[in-house]
Amino acid sequence: MNRIIYFSSAMLPSDFNALVSSSKQSPNPSNQIFHHKLIRALSLYNEVEVIVNRPFPKARGFFNNIPYEKKKEGNITFHYISFNNSHLLKPWSFRNRAGLIIGKLFTEKKETIFMVDSLNLTLAKVARFTSNLHHVTNVGIVTDHPKNLSGINRKYLKGILASFKFYDLFLTLTEDLNTFANPQKKPHYVFPGLVEEVKVPKTMTQRPFMFFGGALYERYGVSNLMNAFSTFSGDCDLVIAGQGPASVAVRTAAKKDSRIIYVGMVNPVEVLKYQKNSILNINPRPHDENIDRYSIPSKMLDYMGSGVLTLSVRNQVLYALAGDSVLWAKSGSVEDLRAALETFAAMDPSEKEKLAQEAKKRVFERFALDIQGSKISYFIKSNK
Repeated sequence: MNRIIYFSSAMLPSDFNALVSSSKQSPNPSNQIFHHKLIRALSLYNEVEVIVNRPFPKARGFFNNIPYEKKKEGNITFHYISFNNSHLLKPWSFRNRAGLIIGKLFTEKKETIFMVDSLNLTLAKVARFTSNLHHVTNVGIVTDHPKNLSGINRKYLKGILASFKFYDLFLTLTEDLNTFANPQKKPHYVFPGLVEEVKVPKTMTQRPFMFFGGALYERYGVSNLMNAFSTFSGDCDLVIAGQGPASVAVRTAAKKDSRIIYVGMVNPVEVLKYQKNSILNINPRPHDENIDRYSIPSKMLDYMGSGVLTLSVRNQVLYALAGDSVLWAKSGSVEDLRAALETFAAMDPSEKEKLAQEAKKRVFERFALDIQGSKISYFIKSNK
């Protein structure tokens, strides 16, 4: 069994949920969900040590030390690295203290691989330095084009782009993303994501509802979805979860239409509950080649694996993934989204169930944790 040292901001779900509940500036749940799934998929075949850069909002002042913690989850050890949580000192203090913990891990001689969330510059720098120091294969995990990231400056972007050349292997979500990040054509493995069966009780007692959860940005289609729903005649609600600049528009729409319910930022477990208890899960993101070439909506696989019918704006990448097991909107326009909602309303319940189960079968046969964990482990073992 190999040892993987995995560099990520992913935490134990209970700790991440507590952070979401206590923080005014909530961390990115899609990043947490993806990397925690991948960590657990790898742990089925490897020993995994996770070097965690906890996504606490940076504090003012110089006396904000976050202590080290060590936690276990099955075959996984999480090392919550200590750091000074001030704006100026956090990256420096994290890198130094992470280096000490990694050095202690190497006192035990084992075949070791590094795997890195390459869009986190602090982690990328730590992994680069320590992989050179210990002569370890360094695998870059690239989940999006850095230019699509929100809230980063030009210096940070340049740092991420410059770090790509130092990885030995790549994991990416699309072929175009690999072409971009890996121009040297080093060995790579492409997969769109992971799914798992999570038992969530059907305990929600409100009226039937449709669900959208994700980053609330205009470019992801949330306003068009609300406008389409406001003229939809179906007797159901639209529940929206997430945060972002468009949350103001969502709150305004909810005041005007009592059927639109904004629940704000909720933890991943609550998101699963909404997905599994809804009558329809919706991905309204309009087709944008600059986005779609490099990222697959993280919610899409989760929607398909929920056992509930999915409605999505159609594009070539998503259609190759889902085929006709998803209800497609021709575009992300208000008119096309409304037409898709009306199509859903006219469908026979047995047809909705058939498509939902077909979508679930389709993703679990290809992207379940054990399947992808085995394939990725074999890829790394074959190319280290």
